[in-house]
Amino acid sequence: MEYLPDKYLIEKIESSKKKLIDSLYSEYTSIQLGNLSKIAERIELNIIAYLNIIIFENSKILFKMNPSKDGLHLLSNKGAIYQILSASNIKQHNQLIIRFNNIREYEYQDKEFIVCIESFGKCSEVIVTYPQSIGKGFKIPLIQYWVKQIIEVAYFWFFDTVGTLVNKDLSKLSIRLYDYIVKYIESEEIRKNLWFSAMTDGYGFRLINDELAKQSFNIFKRNLNDSLSYSANRYVSELLSTYLPENIMLMKKAIEKGKCIDVDLKDAVYKEDRAIYALTMSTLYGCDSFTVYPIYKGDKFSVGSVFDTKNKEFIQPFLDVHRENIMKICVEHSGNIKKIFRIITKEKLISFWDALELKPNFGGIGINLKKLFNKDSKTNK
Repeated sequence: MEYLPDKYLIEKIESSKKKLIDSLYSEYTSIQLGNLSKIAERIELNIIAYLNIIIFENSKILFKMNPSKDGLHLLSNKGAIYQILSASNIKQHNQLIIRFNNIREYEYQDKEFIVCIESFGKCSEVIVTYPQSIGKGFKIPLIQYWVKQIIEVAYFWFFDTVGTLVNKDLSKLSIRLYDYIVKYIESEEIRKNLWFSAMTDGYGFRLINDELAKQSFNIFKRNLNDSLSYSANRYVSELLSTYLPENIMLMKKAIEKGKCIDVDLKDAVYKEDRAIYALTMSTLYGCDSFTVYPIYKGDKFSVGSVFDTKNKEFIQPFLDVHRENIMKICVEHSGNIKKIFRIITKEKLISFWDALELKPNFGGIGINLKKLFNKDSKTNK
């Protein structure tokens, strides 16, 4: 039977979730597509830091242990003093480990339990380990429930933030192009693999669609390689925010040749110096190859379509028939191209790293937690 806390505990948990969301909004006040990838990575540190806070502040409820009053963020139980250590597992990137170490004498970590996480973030599993001496005070079902709630709400905040950002930055060109596809292609499976890209001012980038952005979270999660440390959140961020010099883009070949071509990431110049984007592409399509179809080539900009090669048999004939109409949409909204490019290349500094001070503190993670979660912390405007 699924564990459900009582009303008092639910109120405590909901309050801690709200506090976390408020702190995230406070810290990330200037979110742009250009810094989305950084936030996708840094939120992992936010989670670790906030979990330590929750564990410490609610130690009497969770473990029947007393929090120290000396500012060292230690827990005491029957004369023993314990330190909370939280960190990602360097051998298994999807795991977060929370340890309770007896700092007065070494004890073997012979007890553990697991918390399963459902999200698009890096962490899908939390391992909590503790020594025998802690005793029976651990309320394991409550800890599992609370930790799961905190991590999943942080990741959902990021997912929701991406959706809000994409909706805010949608251009008329993107809306018209993807609405046209929806009108004529009934299969959602095919539509979610069909993206438009543009090149202008020497660079190339994706034309963003809110539905495709949301669906890509699931695609990346399904295709994730567990041996790599990147999350679906990070891959989606790279997909939406990356812009490349057009002279290294595989799409440029299709535009120059004026015909549909199959390309392979093994031939991509950016595979070495922009490895994360190459991984993003291969994870998106589940392989190293995909197809590029040239839509429009003008003096100031070009537009192409990128899709999974396995759908080429359907998509290429469709684009052959509808290319002229799609070209008209591109020309009609040509003024949007540079606007989209400015949005993608715009990046504002965020205040999170201002809160990082490399000095010892609780948890051993080098973060000034008081400053990190202070709602009045300074932000870069």
